Amino acid sequence: MEQEIKILSSDVNAFQQLRTSVLFRFIQEISIAHTEELGYRRDKTLDKGALWVISRMSVTLNRPIKYDEHIVLESWPGDMMHFIFPRYYRIRSAEDGAVLMDGAGLWNLIDRDSRSIIMPREFGVIIDGDDREDQAPIPQAVHLPDFTTDTPHDVRFTDIDLNGHVNNTRYFDWFDDRFPPEFHKNHYWETFEINYTREIRSDSTVVIRGGEEDGYQYAAGLADGEAAFAIRAKAAEIKP
Repeated sequence: MEQEIKILSSDVNAFQQLRTSVLFRFIQEISIAHTEELGYRRDKTLDKGALWVISRMSVTLNRPIKYDEHIVLESWPGDMMHFIFPRYYRIRSAEDGAVLMDGAGLWNLIDRDSRSIIMPREFGVIIDGDDREDQAPIPQAVHLPDFTTDTPHDVRFTDIDLNGHVNNTRYFDWFDDRFPPEFHKNHYWETFEINYTREIRSDSTVVIRGGEEDGYQYAAGLADGEAAFAIRAKAAEIKP
């Protein structure tokens, strides 16, 4: 599936760069749209109490994506792995076809009430893969270093999505807010990886831990004392 997207003013930060959270919102929305196009609409999942959630995601960008740019976002499914749905992503410039980003994610279905993993075949959800030789590698576990900062964070009403937990895209805003404007002016995230290990609900007490190792920036979220997410990102300098 392909979608052509124009980057709007509401999609970018103060330096006209696409926000990390918006990039992952694009990824989330094309995943949902393509899954529905394949025949698995809400009447077969959401309306039956099955929720789509992401467990891992990783992307690599070749340059920043900028305000007013036209891009083409493409997504395709990989071969199902028991109860895991791999999905792949690519962004190209609509102007010259240059590849701007490659990425991959792992999706699951969970039960709305028990919040436990659902076996897809029980809901008749079977998606044939379209694996390609040049697709991004499957996301791996993020191994965390020793942390140097702990910051309490309040979960707000606007963080919560229709699944009843903090939307996956909000973690990227939390991460970006850890760095000063001057950093964002001169850098973009060349690689970005995130693992989701526990959902964060509206009544959760959250602490975000931060650290750096071997040129990578790390963050981990603790919800009520338990690991909820882990991020590893590497910044690249923006060239004039």
